Amino acid sequence: MFQILLMTFSITFFLVLFLEGAGLRFGFVDRPGGRKMQTVCIPRCGGAAFAVAIAVVASIFYFKVNWRWAELVGAAIVFSGGVYDDLRRQNSVLVKVLFQIVAIGIFCIWVDVPQPLSRLESVLLHTSIFFFVWGMVNSFNLMDNVNGLASGLSLVLLMGFGYLSWRSSGEVLFPFIVASAVFAFFIRNFFSGKIFMGDQGSQLLGYMTGVIAVEFLLRSYLQWNELRLLKFLLLLTIFFFPFVLDTTLVVVIRWFKKRPLYIGDQNHLSHQLIRFGLSSSQATLLLIAFQMLFFLLGFWSLSVL
Repeated sequence: MFQILLMTFSITFFLVLFLEGAGLRFGFVDRPGGRKMQTVCIPRCGGAAFAVAIAVVASIFYFKVNWRWAELVGAAIVFSGGVYDDLRRQNSVLVKVLFQIVAIGIFCIWVDVPQPLSRLESVLLHTSIFFFVWGMVNSFNLMDNVNGLASGLSLVLLMGFGYLSWRSSGEVLFPFIVASAVFAFFIRNFFSGKIFMGDQGSQLLGYMTGVIAVEFLLRSYLQWNELRLLKFLLLLTIFFFPFVLDTTLVVVIRWFKKRPLYIGDQNHLSHQLIRFGLSSSQATLLLIAFQMLFFLLGFWSLSVL
């Protein structure tokens, strides 16, 4: 497995270096000004690096023997919607949401759920899965506001769910394939800040992390009489609490100030910490530690809920 993860890391890292130059050359950049914290143009195509690496490696070593086409197709659609959004200068909310609905809908239709379920239970469970994954796609997009933050938080979740999957069923490869790709991007983004993942990367990361979390809980705790809907949602809320908190905070502030929910601002947790006196790197590391704390709390909750 180490060779597979090293291959994923290497492909992502070299693609990131290539896309740094290509993004600047072709003008595929995030420009300074407004709410942006950078002072120079930064390429915003880093998400393509880990998207390509995950697709190539997973197709060769994972999906070939453990085919989950709905998961892969959904990821491709979410990524395509992010690319479209990154290419447009104006905010294309409706198109973005349409891509997300189609992608998550495909996953929800074919996801393996506990059996037997009544019609009402099935509808409630599938609806909950849809809105959770959709929420994570957009929460990751919102959380991608400081170098290394979205990728760092996702690393905690991906490695954590990889460990839990190995512990419960022995299946560990796919979460760590995604984590190794994200880690390669994190190194370049956090330490140098010379490339951003863009909407393509943040939405893909939210989709993949949300899907991995849902599949772990459903696969590992398939007895529906032991996994009631409220328990399922509570566990997801605990594991992803930093994202839930940040999104709730931003939405409430924008609503009270009567601003459009889809227009960015500097009211996120990371911005609040920076205004408190932390550097952007310190804010990122503190929030990563915060995510670790809640993942451990979620791990403990698995045995007590």
